[in-house]
Amino acid sequence: VDTQIKERLGPAAVWLPHAKHVAVYDHHVSNECNISPDELIIEPTGSATTVLVEKLRDVSDLPEARLSEAEATLLALGIRADTG
Repeated sequence: VDTQIKERLGPAAVWLPHAKHVAVYDHHVSNECNISPDELIIEPTGSATTVLVEKLRDVSDLPEARLSEAEATLLALGIRADTG
């Protein structure tokens, strides 16, 4: 989330070769992607968290897609951290 560049993943970059499915969600349209994801979602919004929330909203009628209060708070904090 929020990067298309493997070097920005830090220690988590070593997980990429072992992943069954790699999805990149980002809001930076000008970055070049060097991760080779199975799914690439780039939307020019204020926050990458917004992209995730929109995807969750699309499946919100599914019970497993319901957010707890803590999860909603963490997503709000993600928007705050990304937009200042």
